[in-house]
Amino acid sequence: MLFLRKRIINRMFSLLQQHALKLLKIMGQILFIGLAFISFSQSAALTSSQLTTSSAPTLPFQSVVYLNPVLLNGDKAHQNYHQTLATYTKGLALSDVKFKNLKMNWSTFLAPVTIYYVKLDNDSGFYFNQFNDTVALLKLNCRANCIFYGNIFTHKLSVNKSMFNQYLSFKHSLFKEDVFFEQSYFNQDADFSRMTVNKDISFNDSFFDKSLSLAHSVFKGHVSFNDTHLPHYLDLSYVQLTHKLDLSQMNLGILNYVIDINLVGADLNQIMLDYTHFKLVFPDTASINEIQHTYLTLLKQFKEANQQASYKRLFAEYEEYMNLYHKEYVQNVISKYWWCYGTHPEWIFFWMLMLLLFFTCINTCFYDTLTKRYCNIPFLVDKQSHFVVRRYAMIRLIYYFPRALIFTLMMFVGAQFRLGIGTDAFKSTNLAINLYFITIIFSGVLCLFFLFKYILAQLG
Repeated sequence: MLFLRKRIINRMFSLLQQHALKLLKIMGQILFIGLAFISFSQSAALTSSQLTTSSAPTLPFQSVVYLNPVLLNGDKAHQNYHQTLATYTKGLALSDVKFKNLKMNWSTFLAPVTIYYVKLDNDSGFYFNQFNDTVALLKLNCRANCIFYGNIFTHKLSVNKSMFNQYLSFKHSLFKEDVFFEQSYFNQDADFSRMTVNKDISFNDSFFDKSLSLAHSVFKGHVSFNDTHLPHYLDLSYVQLTHKLDLSQMNLGILNYVIDINLVGADLNQIMLDYTHFKLVFPDTASINEIQHTYLTLLKQFKEANQQASYKRLFAEYEEYMNLYHKEYVQNVISKYWWCYGTHPEWIFFWMLMLLLFFTCINTCFYDTLTKRYCNIPFLVDKQSHFVVRRYAMIRLIYYFPRALIFTLMMFVGAQFRLGIGTDAFKSTNLAINLYFITIIFSGVLCLFFLFKYILAQLG
């Protein structure tokens, strides 16, 4: 009986934890509706003559209904404008005003809203408002954080020719009509995550400097980045797209860095990009399956679209990631610097030249000793060198370099075709010297293998 009682209690606690957030949300909505009803019934209707730039309402929870247009304009500075649970029936217009902060929360706008040439010195916020007509934010200058969170825009939103010097957020907002963020500057983090946009959204001709996040957002129309300067970090994780997102039309005129891009969970078939300007990055929470899926899907896409440069760049990144994931560090270093994971087979010419020069320089320094004591190649032995050669080291190096080059070539390449180098040519019993000769021959074999592979690939 006691055991059954404990099970019932545990089950009740489990159900309570599961539904706690839902209960809190419902209670908050009931509280908000009740508060709005009481405030609305007790507040008097205000006219536009009652609201001037010197008497802007500042009470944090003041609820009012404006029956006439609300206008704030002029060159007066350092004002606060705080409004909560307000209803604007005839519109709101703010122009040529400098605010310390501007806060509007839980308010309803039944007519157009225009904010023109307004400067915000401190953090400003717009939380859970509903805009039932057009909204225009023109030449807005935000010097501190500016947050539009959880708002509903039923008509067109235009944020043009504005500057945001600190953090900007439109997170959890709903847009039912077209949205424009054009010819604007976003100098810090721009957060457009978890939004829903039912029509088109445009970021054309804008400048993003630090980061832009569209993570978990839903776009049912077109998303445009024409002539847009993209930031150092672009987050498109779990973004949902109905139409193609073309990132190849961005502004590359002053782009002098590679853009880190997060594509985990995104619909990659709807994203077009020139990967020569990007690099995939993954959050710590991403699984190896998600990472591999992202790499392989993009590789397939680039191959089918014949984007050779993008394919090679991404393939090299994928090979490096997998080598490091499996802790194959030595193999990764060799494959990376020898031919960039197979994406640059022409590097074999560079390495052949470098290895040839390297061994030639060593052989030049010890030419006399090598040809007379350790290797029997009669026509390369210098029997009667001039006394000047024997006396001056620099002249001796210059004198022996051509011979040392022939000697190295014969071991580097000729040994494979038995051109003057055979087992009888080695007369050394010194293990270190013999290992050195074998290293030269093995390097030659390796270079010839990759050279033939490159030639066959070009012919194929």
